[in-house]
Amino acid sequence: MSQGAAGFDVFVSYAHDDDPQLIQRLVEELQEAFAAIAGRRLTVFLDQDGIPTAQRWQRTITGALRTSSVMIAVLTERYLISDWCAREYEFFVRAERDHSLEEGSARSVPRIFPVMPAGSPAEEGLTAEQRRRRLDVNERQGIDLAGLADAEFTREVTRLARDIHDALVRLNGASPAVLAPAGDEETEHPQVTSGYVGEGDRFVSLLAEAVNVTVVGWTNTSLAESLEAALKRKRSRHGSHAFWRSLRIVFLEDGLLELVRDEHDAQFPDKETALRRRRQNAGYGRRSLSAFLQKENQPHRLTLHEYGHIPPFTGTLFDMPDGRRVVQMVIRPPRRSASDHLMLEFADRTDQYFGAAFNDIVDLSTKYDEVLPIGEPDDDDIFQITEARFGNRVLRRGSGATGWLPLVLVVTWWESRGAAVPLLQFRTSRNAERELDHLSHPAGYITQEDYRRLEEHAGVGTFPLPSHAPMVAARRRIALELGADLSQGVTFARNMRYYHHAKEHLFYWVFDCRLPARFQFPADAEMRPYTLEELLAIRENQAVEYALRLCRDHHASRRDVERMARLSADNLIVHGHEEPAAALLDAVRGDGTAETAALQAELTALAERTRRTNRTGVGERPVLGLSGLEYREFFTGILPLYVHLGVPGAVEYLEGLQADATRYAAVERLAATYADAAVMTELPLET
Repeated sequence: MSQGAAGFDVFVSYAHDDDPQLIQRLVEELQEAFAAIAGRRLTVFLDQDGIPTAQRWQRTITGALRTSSVMIAVLTERYLISDWCAREYEFFVRAERDHSLEEGSARSVPRIFPVMPAGSPAEEGLTAEQRRRRLDVNERQGIDLAGLADAEFTREVTRLARDIHDALVRLNGASPAVLAPAGDEETEHPQVTSGYVGEGDRFVSLLAEAVNVTVVGWTNTSLAESLEAALKRKRSRHGSHAFWRSLRIVFLEDGLLELVRDEHDAQFPDKETALRRRRQNAGYGRRSLSAFLQKENQPHRLTLHEYGHIPPFTGTLFDMPDGRRVVQMVIRPPRRSASDHLMLEFADRTDQYFGAAFNDIVDLSTKYDEVLPIGEPDDDDIFQITEARFGNRVLRRGSGATGWLPLVLVVTWWESRGAAVPLLQFRTSRNAERELDHLSHPAGYITQEDYRRLEEHAGVGTFPLPSHAPMVAARRRIALELGADLSQGVTFARNMRYYHHAKEHLFYWVFDCRLPARFQFPADAEMRPYTLEELLAIRENQAVEYALRLCRDHHASRRDVERMARLSADNLIVHGHEEPAAALLDAVRGDGTAETAALQAELTALAERTRRTNRTGVGERPVLGLSGLEYREFFTGILPLYVHLGVPGAVEYLEGLQADATRYAAVERLAATYADAAVMTELPLET
């Protein structure tokens, strides 16, 4: 098509494999309708020389893009998957943005007009980037030519001609003209800003504004905190359900962490110690992001990846709502702390070079999806595997999912003055996905990586979990906190079962593990020694809080309320609170409002007296109790193991408990109820 003196009015962007006759008809009728409206010919660029090459893109197509005022995007399935069409489309997205910034009066002028020959293309099979572009096109003003008779076809094209005429009038013939100076078509001169990482909140601001985000990092240790802050801002602006269309987070593969040099090399002269800290940071980065994913329940929008090569850069790609792509690159001088890393920020090139580079890294990465075996333990505690599920899809509240998950619990301790001292972890979003603000010995899933892959058992409906898998998982779990396998012996103790209401049950292999004395855990581990007296006090407060919750609010059948009350009463009795236990049972059996109010007041005062806090990296935090398994099994499983290890006071406490007929009878009732699947699977609250 011919070019006017001022360039082209319209650039027609289409996939060359689509129907050329329809494209030609569209252009001819558009020009005829436009001439009737405007009294002049519409100048159109329509590339008819076949599929573009990189050389012809630079020589011909880029020049036409620069000198065209608006675009017609012929939206088909082929169009959405074409890289060349994507480049043309994104050029005009940026042109809209740049013109609206320079010319306030043109802020609302559309420059992209979609034409759908066969309706809106399907979303299936598209990448995240292609889905984003499809959504952007569908939100624009365009025409749908699917199944139209000739007269209807002409009427729709005339409407399009009128819309384009209005846009050209408002633009006053402006063309994008946003690239480099004439004479050097490959050179662009973006505006670059710089600053040190951690200065201000520019990163969080961009996160809050962006619709898609791709992060390429090494350990991403603090990324979850930034995402939390950004999401809070995003939801304050766009509502409580706002989220990103996609979040892609790339980690460096663990095996490559020994090849990088960071602030730990300046802090520790021993390379092994520096590597151990890097591995710990990577573990906390993954766990904190997994916890964020679990809390937000967005498994298809937030994905973690591992890159098996040293990446050519680290940084972040932000897709903004107006179509801009903002790039932040991080310069990491060796042996420098994060505060000394320099951040460079700029807009992506017109040819989307940096966007393509980020996408290449994601495409060449391995998606980090823990695959967990699902099955059921038999009467001999042999775990029979029947299927597998992705880790981000298990233990979803109220899911009704069936089956059992195999896990390990490692009772960690070190020796001090000839005695065993328990080491427990205060669970935060930095080191755990669930039961936050609770205490627990390290626990974790047995994953598919801990034994041979399920594919090797193709055709076998059920097979036993290999006997070595729990030990492998236990050592892996400890290495996650230590950065290396420094445990001084991991010994199997027993199996334990944990029944859930309306989601998968848990089957544990419990080990004990002696750790190096006075090992210096990193702050994020939140691991420290606890005395038996401290743990008993924490469990006591937990039992009181559960009883108080049952008094205040419950939505269950009368039978279930009575069952929960009996459990709660027995837990109070074990800790020596027989009178509140009896009052609780009376309250749920009768309708005495005054008696219930008095009981609540007594329990509230008791909860205040027994409440404990834990000093963390972000200040004092209340300890909500022990993890679910350790709460239920404390007197029948954990305490006897403490006796075996030689924890001070354990023998005396267990003997005193067994000698107290009332309290020990409560322990036996609790053990029987917690082991009763028919009861525990029906109770909606932990008591």
